[in-house]
Amino acid sequence: MAISLKVGIFTGTRAEYGLMYPIAKRLQQDERFEVCLYVSGSHLDDRYGQTLKEIEQDGFSVTFKPSLPQLGQNMAADCGFLTQTMGEYFGIAANRPNWLLVLGDRYETMGAALAAFLSNIPLAHVHGGDVVRGGMLDDPIRHAITKLAHLHFPATPASAQRILAMGEEPWRVTVAGSPVLDNIRLIPKLEKAELAEKYNLDMNKPWVLFTQHPITTQATLAGQQARQTLSALCQLGDRVQIIATYPNHDEGSEQIIEALETDYRHLPQFRVVQSLGRVNYLNMLRYVSLVVGNSSSGLLETAHFKVPCLNIGERQKGRERGENVLDVAQEDAAIQQGLAAVLWAPHTLPDLNMDSHPFGEGQCAERVREVLASTPIDARLLQKQLTY
Repeated sequence: MAISLKVGIFTGTRAEYGLMYPIAKRLQQDERFEVCLYVSGSHLDDRYGQTLKEIEQDGFSVTFKPSLPQLGQNMAADCGFLTQTMGEYFGIAANRPNWLLVLGDRYETMGAALAAFLSNIPLAHVHGGDVVRGGMLDDPIRHAITKLAHLHFPATPASAQRILAMGEEPWRVTVAGSPVLDNIRLIPKLEKAELAEKYNLDMNKPWVLFTQHPITTQATLAGQQARQTLSALCQLGDRVQIIATYPNHDEGSEQIIEALETDYRHLPQFRVVQSLGRVNYLNMLRYVSLVVGNSSSGLLETAHFKVPCLNIGERQKGRERGENVLDVAQEDAAIQQGLAAVLWAPHTLPDLNMDSHPFGEGQCAERVREVLASTPIDARLLQKQLTY
C-alpha cells in the first residue's frame, strides 16, 4: 500500500515528546502514513540534555530543526520566530505535510500551530480542553490552539466538554484518553538495580524524584521557589536519595538550574540530571517513593504507578489529576509537613487514593490513527464553523 498521508509532528520539550511518542510510533507502523518530526526548543540545547538524540534513536525522521534564538529568555520572540520560520518551511511545496499534529499548551507549539493554520495545513490537537488555573500562560495558549485546530483529541470527557463549549463542532472532537498510558505500555521494563547503578543510587533508601518548573507569570521568583522546595528536601538528610531533573526552558528556568548546580549537586543525597529520558523516567516512577514538584507528570504518570505526588504551589491548580496527589502551598512549613506525612506517615492521609486514574485506557494512539486515516481533507474540514 502506497503512502498517502504525511503527518508532521511538532515537539519542543522532553515532556511533550514523551507524550507524543506512542502516537508517532503507532502512525509509523501504519504504511499509509509517513511520519516527520519537527524538533525545536530544549531538544536542541546542550543545557537540557540534547534530547534530540533520543528522538533520533527512537527511529523517527527529523526533517526540520529550528533552533530558538532566545531560548528561555523571550517567549514572545521565540514564538514569533517559529511562526515565521515554519511558515517559510511550509511555503515550499515538498515540505508540506497533510496534517500537523501538536500537543498541549506550549508557546513553541503555538508558533508551529499558527504557521500551519495560516498555511492551510490541517491541524490536529492532542490534550486540548484541559484547565490550569495556577498563574500560568497555559490555558490561553491551549485554548488558542484549540480554536486553530481542525481535529481535537482531548484526554477526558470534561476536557471534551470545554472544547464543545468553545463552539467547536462535535464531529471534530474525539475523547482519546492521554497518550501517557500508551507510553507506559510501550517502554521496556528496567530493573531497579539497573537504575541504581546508572545513577549511583542506594537501593536501601527511599527514592524521591524532584522536578520543579517556573510559573510563567512569576518567572522572577522561579529560583526562590525552587530553593524553598529543595531546602525542605535537604532537611530529610541522608534518609532518602533525591533524583533532581532540570526544569523546562521557560523564562526563569536558568535560576532553577543555577540553584541545582550551585547548591545541591555536591550534596551526597542529591543526583542532579539534565534529563532522564523517556524510558528511564517512566521506569524511575516504578521505584520511587514520592514525586515532588509542580510538573504535569506528577498529575499524569504517577497515578498509573500508584506513586504519591506532592504537588507544590499554584502551577497545576485546577488540572484534572488522580487522587494520589497531595497539594501543598509554596511555603516552608507546608512543604516540610507534606514530605513528612507522605514519606513517614502515609496513614495520616486517608484522602489519597492510589487506584484512581482519570485519563483513559491507553488507546489514545490508536484513536488518533483511526481518525486521521478516515477524515477527508476537504472544504468541510478546513472551513471551520462555530456552533454558537
